[in-house]
Amino acid sequence: MSSPDQAPPPAPDDDDYSPEPAPPGSTPSRVDPAEAGPTQPTPTEPTAFEPYVPDPALDELVCSELARRTELIAAQARVIAHAQARQAEFLVDLQGWSEDPQVSSRLHGNPESIRLADVNAATLTQDQARAAAYSRWEDRDVARRTIVSETACLLRVAERTVERMMEQSLWLMSAPATFDALSTGQISYRHATALVDQMRTLPTDDQEAFEQAVLPAAKTLPVGRFTDKARRVREKQHPESIITRNKNALAERRSYWEAAPDGMGWLHWYGTAHDTKAAYDRINTMAVT
Repeated sequence: MSSPDQAPPPAPDDDDYSPEPAPPGSTPSRVDPAEAGPTQPTPTEPTAFEPYVPDPALDELVCSELARRTELIAAQARVIAHAQARQAEFLVDLQGWSEDPQVSSRLHGNPESIRLADVNAATLTQDQARAAAYSRWEDRDVARRTIVSETACLLRVAERTVERMMEQSLWLMSAPATFDALSTGQISYRHATALVDQMRTLPTDDQEAFEQAVLPAAKTLPVGRFTDKARRVREKQHPESIITRNKNALAERRSYWEAAPDGMGWLHWYGTAHDTKAAYDRINTMAVT
């Protein structure tokens, strides 16, 4: 309780009220506008009516850099194609070398075959000696298996893969325009093998016309689309009817199993379209249920 002698502090709206002065330096001093210097303009954000215009120099730089980087990849693809063409050439050369009687007999290691090959080479021409060696299929067969095995070990691939590479190489060398396109990097190895896989099913007299018809497409289309086109052209140009071709193809039916990682495997089956499609549908139905 306040003492009667002590008067309450005046209210702010009293006429006699005056606040106590603030200590020096506690409040900012007023600045005369006339004494103030020039003020910096406040940056303004672009309005919606002013669209952003990209830097043309930066756009051009990005486009040129994209072209440069992708060309590096394309250049390496051409180098790879050239190397694969050289590899095919060496594979064909290896096969021809192994068929020489003096070579095949030594790869076989049969002393009598070696003696006969050396005698024939000394008395016969090269063609005559090669013809005489055709009767000794054992030497040729052993020599073939030897070069396949050696190549597979060096490349660290399956012998079946080397056999397929050698066969494809022979067909590539029989298609000069395709081989030249591969050597110069105009097409990939997959394009080249897709072409010869279709060409080899045609009669010899029709193969050159087929190559000329589909090779330009191999230089512009992806492998999948090119394979479809080559297949269609082959169907149109084949001189035999589909009935005759189907009858001959039945003799090529085969199947084989290939191991895969993690306890899995692949089942490859080459058969009639009707049988393989029916089996495929049945397997899928069993898998779903």
